[in-house]
Amino acid sequence: MLAEEDILKQVGGLATIPVKNYFEVRNIRKNMLAKILDIALDKVKEDDKILTIDADWISDFWDKAKNISTEETQKIWGSILYFNFVNGTCTKTLLNALYLIEKRGIYDFELIRKFTFQQAQDSIKVYSCIYFMDESKMYKELGLHKYSFHYLSTIGLVEYDWNHKFILPRQKLVLKYGDRIVKLKSEQRLEYGNVRLTSDGSLLHNALKQVCNQDYLDFCIRKWEENGGTVIIDNN
Repeated sequence: MLAEEDILKQVGGLATIPVKNYFEVRNIRKNMLAKILDIALDKVKEDDKILTIDADWISDFWDKAKNISTEETQKIWGSILYFNFVNGTCTKTLLNALYLIEKRGIYDFELIRKFTFQQAQDSIKVYSCIYFMDESKMYKELGLHKYSFHYLSTIGLVEYDWNHKFILPRQKLVLKYGDRIVKLKSEQRLEYGNVRLTSDGSLLHNALKQVCNQDYLDFCIRKWEENGGTVIIDNN
């Protein structure tokens, strides 16, 4: 069975739309749920192994997604649907966060993601290098404020600690930032700031296309080196 057909077979009876085959989905784009499904199908690769997803999760997904009308938000829901079919890791709590998130929260989360690195050995683990208490002026100029993190924490995508910084798990660590490999080495584990993504926030980050910015990467490198770290950057 083709990957696209495998997805359609699983969602066909639960999407509340008359889905019988892939081409029919293409012909009913005006339906919001069909648009989200279409976005997910556009991401399917020939060699994808489609997992069997819990029917309750799919039902909850469609129930929460049925009123998603903006194109930007539909892309996020479509990405989550595809990501779950190939990874099987998305949670109902993540669906709830997506249901609750407002436009401003999406903007703030995208900014945070520009400071976020994946662990090369385990791409599910991510580290958002946000040194807000040290560099609050810079973040505020970008549009990130304390209430940005508080709002995202209330819906379960981030957590923060203004009194202590989070630290990386090892003294030697290989991270990914887009197509860059970032090799870190230090005498002690490096701090990576006051803010980190929760497990649901990490899942959402990984489900979406990586957003990178050279200036933000340079900033993080400078902070690591200020803290005594050695940084080597390679192209992947």
